[in-house]
Amino acid sequence: MLKHRIGHRNESRHRRHRILACLILACGASVANAGVDGDMRSGYNTTLEEASLGGGVLLAIGPSGNWFANPNAEVIFRDSGDAGSINGDVHYDFPSNSSATYWLGAGAAIVHRNPGSGNGNTDLGLNLLAGLGARTGKVRPFVQGRVTVMEDTEATILVGVRF
Repeated sequence: MLKHRIGHRNESRHRRHRILACLILACGASVANAGVDGDMRSGYNTTLEEASLGGGVLLAIGPSGNWFANPNAEVIFRDSGDAGSINGDVHYDFPSNSSATYWLGAGAAIVHRNPGSGNGNTDLGLNLLAGLGARTGKVRPFVQGRVTVMEDTEATILVGVRF
């Protein structure tokens, strides 16, 4: 009986992850059509030693063309339990004449962790990030490092594409 409940819980969690991944893909496609850049990202949380999948949007803010809002969400694939974050990141792209751009930024994070046994917790954190990516093209790859400062500080390495 216990194995059945655990199996059902894992199946339900995987179903939620698949639904979230489909929603991220659908939102990314509709955002790209609205004149706002979308992004898809995959990452590795070095603190939890778990992989993640997420997506977001990239919005130019201000007249300089160097400031960007990059709200995003990620799901961390854990062996047991659920984990994820919603992030309100802002970054500054440094001026460059090359085909690559690099940035530094920060933002608010809402991080949820549920170990699968007992109660989960939700923390507020501060993201500190640095990244490098292609400046032009319909599909632009990027890599980004992020430290989320909170009660249990985490580090994540992300790779993705913007479109």
